[in-house]
Amino acid sequence: MINDENWNESLLLSSRCVSIWDKWLFETDTPNALNDATIEQEAEWQSYFDQFHVSILNNFSVYMRANRKGIFKEVVDNESAVEKLSNCLFEFLIPEISTIYSVGFDFTAHIYFRDFDVAKGLFELVKESKLKFLNDQCSQI
Repeated sequence: MINDENWNESLLLSSRCVSIWDKWLFETDTPNALNDATIEQEAEWQSYFDQFHVSILNNFSVYMRANRKGIFKEVVDNESAVEKLSNCLFEFLIPEISTIYSVGFDFTAHIYFRDFDVAKGLFELVKESKLKFLNDQCSQI
């Protein structure tokens, strides 16, 4: 079994979590908000992410991980990409800001970055969207 004893934490990348909530649900008084959501609510939440993904694609050169080969391919058709990626798990590589953006489950995504100041443009896009940083302790932005 692999556990924490098998590796050392690297200082190479830091991370921030992005969601429709500003706290993990288990830390709130509405831990079942996701399970109790209507189809309409989930569609609205997904639209927040879709709009954010459009912003990413319009502001940066983005490469998407191709699952079958484990390589990253440049996104050349932004509109088609957002349409196909809605409700999917995927990863973007944004080389110009040394960042990986990874969409996870339950309306949560992760941003892995090397340098806060270099990735600040992406963080500003989060602030401009309807998304929030989870338990964010970065007061720099």
